[in-house]
Amino acid sequence: MKGKGAGRKRCAGRRQIAEALQSLRPDLGYREALGLVDGVFGTIAGLLAMGERVTVANFGTFLVRRLPPDRRQLKFKAGSLLKTTVGQKS
Repeated sequence: MKGKGAGRKRCAGRRQIAEALQSLRPDLGYREALGLVDGVFGTIAGLLAMGERVTVANFGTFLVRRLPPDRRQLKFKAGSLLKTTVGQKS
C-alpha cells in the first residue's frame, strides 16, 4: 500500500540547497550559505532579464525566448520573483 505522498517527485527549495551547501562546507554558517544560493539565483535571474543566455556546465541552459503572444508558453514553473524580474526587462 502506498503512503502519503507516494509517487511524488521530491523538490528542493532554496533552504534545502543552502543546507546541502552547508553540509559540504561546514565552515559556512546557514545565513552565509543561504546568501550564496540567493546570489547565484539572483545573478541568473538578472542575466535572463537582460536577455542573456545562461549555461551552467553539466546542469543546463537557461534562456528567455520572446515569442508573439499567440505562441507564448511557459515551459517551466518560474517563481514569482523570476517572473517579475524577467517580465520587467522585456
